[in-house]
Amino acid sequence: MLNGELRTVYTKPSETLLFVLRDRLGLTGPKRVCENGDCGACTVLLSGKPVKACLILAVEVQGLSVQTVEGIEDQNLKKAFVEEGGFQCGFCTSGFITLTHSIFRDFPEILETCAGVQVTRGSPGLWLPTGKRGKRDRNKLYGHS
Repeated sequence: MLNGELRTVYTKPSETLLFVLRDRLGLTGPKRVCENGDCGACTVLLSGKPVKACLILAVEVQGLSVQTVEGIEDQNLKKAFVEEGGFQCGFCTSGFITLTHSIFRDFPEILETCAGVQVTRGSPGLWLPTGKRGKRDRNKLYGHS
């Protein structure tokens, strides 16, 4: 199953899931960046668990469920990433959304736990807003104008 739809694809034993998703099936959500599992831009859900598609051989997913960012129906999550500046250039955003979706699904209490958490000037490693709004917020956060 791919994004809730039964799909059949013939692959070579050496082809990664990322290659098949992008080059054979035309899904552009998972990104090809490091190809060694470091960056997470290729994150997909395999039977509901986040995995890096560049590290999984396509033949290993036979009979399993694969979900890419294209198959995530949580439009509020996607909208929040845009409105809150939760992206940099946007290239890796699909991996972030996929991983965040699985975290919120598996640990719904995290939303309540983190609600209202304030990050102060002394904790720059905890929060780094990005984008135009993020830069403005970051400057305000760290006392710059």
